[in-house]
Amino acid sequence: MEHLTAEFPALLERCAHERRPENAFFERFSVQLENLAVYFFFRYLLKASVDGALMEKAGACVFHVLAISRLAASMQIEALRELCSLCGLYSKEVEHSEENLQLLYRTIRHGALRVGTLLAMI
Repeated sequence: MEHLTAEFPALLERCAHERRPENAFFERFSVQLENLAVYFFFRYLLKASVDGALMEKAGACVFHVLAISRLAASMQIEALRELCSLCGLYSKEVEHSEENLQLLYRTIRHGALRVGTLLAMI
């Protein structure tokens, strides 16, 4: 994975050792997480109509929302401003890095990250 900032790898490392976030986090930011899901589905599912890769695009959308929510919970984010800052960093590192986005699509396409597994994590 290509990293554009020094902050993001450290954040990923910390998140990897955290256990599942508490439901309170999801309840506090449920509207924002839903808005993120709508954004990702609008942005990426339309592209699936061109390339036919619906399942990998849908899986990536679910992954994006889960990744942001897990990262936010591990950072113990309490304020909307902090969540927005994290979303900006995530977008820069993952969503706007063609190399990282293609890596995610390949991972889903080759079955290493299944959509059903992602949905079970919700």
